[in-house]
Amino acid sequence: MKFADLHIHTTASDGRDTLDTRVRDAKAKGLSCIAITDHDTLHPELEEPVQIIGGVEVISGSEIEVELDGFKVDLLVYFVAKGENRFSRLVNTVYKKRVERMKQMVEKVNEMIDSEIFFEEVENLADNVLVRPHLGKVLVEKGEAKDLDDAYDKFISSDSYAYVPLDILNSEELIDIVHECGGLVSLAHPGRSIPKDDFPLLLEKLVEQGLDALEAEYYYRGFGNISDRYFFGNGYARKLCDAYNLLVTGGSDCHGSLSDHYTIGKKRLYYGYVEELKDRWKEIKTTKKV
Repeated sequence: MKFADLHIHTTASDGRDTLDTRVRDAKAKGLSCIAITDHDTLHPELEEPVQIIGGVEVISGSEIEVELDGFKVDLLVYFVAKGENRFSRLVNTVYKKRVERMKQMVEKVNEMIDSEIFFEEVENLADNVLVRPHLGKVLVEKGEAKDLDDAYDKFISSDSYAYVPLDILNSEELIDIVHECGGLVSLAHPGRSIPKDDFPLLLEKLVEQGLDALEAEYYYRGFGNISDRYFFGNGYARKLCDAYNLLVTGGSDCHGSLSDHYTIGKKRLYYGYVEELKDRWKEIKTTKKV
């Protein structure tokens, strides 16, 4: 029996370990396939939508926050690699926006602390996309916070003075871009994103926009510290996959060693679901002539 973990982060965004380390972890956990889904980027080492690295099948993907009827939700992108395509141009634009956003956040943090932080200190911690944990780590190093959670609480949570929001796409636009590039889109951790009473109507809209899949197997226990945002579990999500004829994705949302979410392999998706995703991917590639 083969298994997959289709929701994994690396140092290309807010993960703590490299792609090679993730691959070694996958082998150690008995996984045949993983998807790299770093925030707002495509991993720079993945040249193809699917490739074999160290004996593990690796799918190139991304996790993108979008807006849907006033809700912010995360969409997982699969089978899109870097190159001359519209999605690559999109993430390049987001990269530049994140740089400007981080400069603004550094300025605002400096208004709140006794020491001084320089943008270059934060930038030097990033392998690729700049995310809030990079700033949080500098705050810890400067002695302004005990740990990353403390840095968030004091300085960089979404309700903090230093927080700067990031412009995001609407869901329909992102799905169109991904399909144009031959990729698939799944709604990430649905039980963490939208209250159960609101979810069916919003899911219907996503399906109308072309949503391909739902992350109906997710390791919610790895995120127990945000249980106030946990609205429903995998069982309900599975029923919705059947009701709306959606493909199934699943994963651990692993952020790596030295993080609170070192969860790779905690959620193991049967490889048969990957084969179904690949069948749909081939259909889209043929239709779009990618």
